[in-house]
Amino acid sequence: MTSAFVLIFSVLILGGILAALGDRLGSKVGKARLSLFNLRPKQTAVVVTVMTGTVIAASTLGLLFGLSKSLRQGVFQLDKILAQRRQELEEITDAKQQIEAELDLARQDQLAAQTELEGIEAKFATAQSQLTTFRDQAALLEEEIEALAAEQRDLKTQRDQLATQSEMLQTKVSEQNEIIEARSSQIASLESQRQGLQNEINSRDQTIASLDQAIADKDQILQNVESQIFRLQEQIDILEASYINFRSGNVALTTGQVLAFGVVRILDRDVVNQAVDELLREANRNAILATRGRNPDFDERVVQITNTQVQNLADEIEDGRDYVVRLLAAGNYLQGESQVQVFADAVLREDVFDAGEVIAAISLENLSIQNPTAARQPIDFLLGAAQFQARQAGILGDIQVRDGDLSHIIAFADAINESLEPVTEIRAIAMEDTDNAGPLKLELVALSNGKVVFRR
Repeated sequence: MTSAFVLIFSVLILGGILAALGDRLGSKVGKARLSLFNLRPKQTAVVVTVMTGTVIAASTLGLLFGLSKSLRQGVFQLDKILAQRRQELEEITDAKQQIEAELDLARQDQLAAQTELEGIEAKFATAQSQLTTFRDQAALLEEEIEALAAEQRDLKTQRDQLATQSEMLQTKVSEQNEIIEARSSQIASLESQRQGLQNEINSRDQTIASLDQAIADKDQILQNVESQIFRLQEQIDILEASYINFRSGNVALTTGQVLAFGVVRILDRDVVNQAVDELLREANRNAILATRGRNPDFDERVVQITNTQVQNLADEIEDGRDYVVRLLAAGNYLQGESQVQVFADAVLREDVFDAGEVIAAISLENLSIQNPTAARQPIDFLLGAAQFQARQAGILGDIQVRDGDLSHIIAFADAINESLEPVTEIRAIAMEDTDNAGPLKLELVALSNGKVVFRR
C-alpha cells in the first residue's frame, strides 16, 4: 500500500514538473517567435506544446510500467491470465461434476445394500420365530414321553403284581401286556418325532448362522460404501473450496492452514509468553511469505491474536507435559492482506503408530496395469488413504514417504510395472514409532498373495 502511494505521488510531481517546463518552453518559443520546419511562430508554439504533452504522457506510462509489475501484467497479459483462469475453472467444475456422479452411484449402492440387509434381517427374524416354535413343540413332546414312560412303569408294576396272583388273573395280565406293547410303540413313534424335530432345530441353527454371516458381510459392505462416500464428499468439499477461491480472488491463506507448529513443555509460567512469541514470529514470517510475494518486509507485524487466547493457551499447557501447539489461520486471506487473524490449538503429545503398523492398504487383484504410468493411480490413492487415516488418528505433523523425496514413489511405481510376480496388494506402513507431532514416515510395500515382493 505504501509503494502505491509513493508511485502516485511520483507521477503527480513528475507530471507537474513536465507541465510547467512545457508551458515555460512554449511561452519562450512564442515570445521569441521561433520557427521550426518553416512553420509560422504561432504554429511552432503549438507543435512545442503538443510535443511537451506527449513527453508527459510517455514519461507517466514509462514510470507506471517500470515500477508496477501488476499494471504491466494487467495491460499486456490480462487476456492471457483471464483465459487461463477460465480454463482452470472449467477443469475444476468438470472434476466436481464427475465426483458428484460417483457419489450418486455410491449412494445408490448403499441403498441397494441396505434394502438387501433389511430382507436378510426379516428372514432371520422368521427363522428365529420358527426355531422358537420347534423348541416349544420339542418341550411338549418331552413332557408327553415322560408321562407315557411313567404310565409304562405303572403298567409293568401292575403286571408284576398280577403275575403273582392266581391263574384266574392270567387273562388280565395278557391284556396288560398288550397295553404295554402299544404304549412302547407310541413311545418309539414319539422318539422318532423328537429326533426329527431335533434335526430340524439343527438345520435352523445352521440357517441362522448363515444369516448372521450374511448380515456381517452386508455390514462390512455398508461400512466400505460409507467410507467411500465420506472420501468423495471430502473431495467435493475441496473442489467447492477451490471453486469459491477462483470466484473470490487469489487466496493466499485458507481457513485452518497451519502457520506455525512446535512441541512445547512448560515448567515455569513465566516462559509461556516467550514460547508463544516464538511461534508467533514463525507464523508472522509464513503469513508474510504467503500474502506479500516477492521482496517481503519481515519486520512488518501481520499476524494478530487476542490476549484472551494466549492466556487460555497458557492455562492449558502449563502442567509440565509435552504439548503439540499450532497457530492456524482463522479465515481465508487474499494476496496483499494487511492483517491475518490466527488462533491457537494445543494437543497433548502422545504415541499414535508403532513401527511396522499398516496405515493403509489397496488391493490390485482387479486392476490391470497396461502402461508405466498406470501404477501411479493406485499409489496416489494409497497415499491419500494413508494421509486421511493418519490425520483421523491424530497426526498433526508432516506425512511423507521415507525422507520426502518423490523419487521413492516413482521407483515404487517402476518396480510394480517391472515385477515378475503379479502384485496383488500395496501397503503403506509406518517406518518408526510415531507420535502426533510427527513427522510420519511411510514405507511402501508390494505383496503378491500375502507375500512381500519388495519395499521402497
